[in-house]
Amino acid sequence: NKELFEEYMLAYCLAVNDVLNCQYKRYFNMELTEELLDQTRSAHSHNMDAEEIMGMITAAQDRAPNASMCFVSSKICAQKNQTMRYLEDRPDLHCLIMKSVKLGRCHRQRKKLRQLDLQVEIVQPRMQHGTQMPGRLWKGGFGITSLRPFKSCIRA
Repeated sequence: NKELFEEYMLAYCLAVNDVLNCQYKRYFNMELTEELLDQTRSAHSHNMDAEEIMGMITAAQDRAPNASMCFVSSKICAQKNQTMRYLEDRPDLHCLIMKSVKLGRCHRQRKKLRQLDLQVEIVQPRMQHGTQMPGRLWKGGFGITSLRPFKSCIRA
């Protein structure tokens, strides 16, 4: 139905416009002050760094396709700011590595729990209204419902 399509597209476009205006309001009404000019003076006038990093991400994903984006981005960040060169000179290197592993585990677990909460938040209204769910979610559950957080990972 063409009329229904036009109505939905109009509502969709207006909603997108509202979201973009809300998100970029600060930039649309921007005045160039000295403070802003000072903050942006050190910014690159090209995107070569971004292209280099995207190439590094692609290469890292090709080398380790099962690695998480969190791991890949952390590794690239450590390469770019030469973190390991700094850490190699520290006497407590082993303790720092063990703490980093523990904090990384906690971070991943909190992220999985947050994703589970979001899945439940998305699915619950549909289940209450009886809307048909995709087969994988409906039959197989969420996949990470048995996840139990470490006590050390939960923030008070």
